This record gives sequence, C-alpha cells and structure tokens, in this order.
Amino acid sequence: MSGSASPGHDPLTDRAAALLHELDSHKSDEPRLAEPMERLVARIIDACVWLAAGTLWSIAGFYLDAWYFPDPVRQVADPSGTLTWQRVESVAPAVAWGTFIGLILTVFAIEAIPTARTGCHFAKRRLRLRVVGPDGRPPGFRRTTIRWAVCWLPLAIVFSLWSMTLGSGAGFLFMAAQFGAAAIPGALFLTEDHRGFHDRIAGTTVLAER
Repeated sequence: MSGSASPGHDPLTDRAAALLHELDSHKSDEPRLAEPMERLVARIIDACVWLAAGTLWSIAGFYLDAWYFPDPVRQVADPSGTLTWQRVESVAPAVAWGTFIGLILTVFAIEAIPTARTGCHFAKRRLRLRVVGPDGRPPGFRRTTIRWAVCWLPLAIVFSLWSMTLGSGAGFLFMAAQFGAAAIPGALFLTEDHRGFHDRIAGTTVLAER
C-alpha cells in the first residue's frame, strides 16, 4: 500500500533524523562572546609569561646593581654596643625602577602590540579568543593601549606601592586597594556581555572563534 511504513520500520527514527538535520542547519560559524572562564584561563597563561619576564628582569637588575651600585659599608652596633663595619645590602632606586619599567614595557610589547594588529596575542591565540572593536575588526593601537592601561596599570602600581610599604600601616591600605584594582578586569564575571570595565572604556569585546 502506497505511503505505508515498511514492516519493522520505526517512524520515530525518521523524526529524529529530521530533527538532527534541522539542528545542523541552524549551526553558525559566527564567533560568540568569550566566556569568563575562557578569559580567566588566558590570563593564567599570561601570568606564567609575565612571571618568566619578571624573573629575567630580576636577574638583570641583580647583576646591574651588583656591578654598578656596590652596597654601602656602614658602622653597625652589635648587641654588646661595639661598633663594627658591615656591608648593608640594598638595591639602588634607579635599578629598582628601571627593572619595573622594563617589565611593564615588556608585557606591553608582548600583549598589547599584537592585540592591536591582529586582535590576539600568545594566550588568546592558544584559546582562539579575539579582541575586536565596535566594527568587529582588530581594535587598533589606541583602543588596545587604553584597554591595557585601564586593566593592568592600576594593579601594577598598587602592587608596587604595597611592596614598598610592606610592614607599615600604609601597606595594609595598598593591599586593600589591590582588590579594587582587580575589580576592573573582574567585572566581566558580572555582566551579560562578559565585558570588564577596561573593555567598556576602550569599546572592545572579546570573542571566541569555534
């Protein structure tokens, strides 16, 4: 009989196949908004790169300080009150600030410059994430610089001030300020479009390409 199902044939199989075909037809290759956890993983990778760069700059600073800024020798009183000459270990301010600025510029070079040109750098490229401007293209140097500076400079400055005031009342103040600075990129966990304050100020969005 025409149109009848063959013996043993389950009509549900045809319906399931048609549904799968319809779902496939709705698939899109368009990028989607990057999830907060994807961006967090990218930042963890970045932190490893920054740690390596910081270690290299610390080694360079150690040798520069030892070669060009010898530690001063001063008279120090021992517990019995006897004055003795001892070498006081210290880091020259020029070396400390030079290594700090060098690290900041290194991080900027390996993260911001590639992002401005292509929309991604090492970590984001590994996770197939891309930063775009309002037009969907790479954000360019101006937007990328604003985004990078708003995101990381407050945290870096507050961390440096905390390190220099460690053990004092001001140290606790700057330690508390770090949480405020961390809220700038952390805001992406609280917004529907997964954009932190740095993204909103710079007019950028992070997409995931799948």
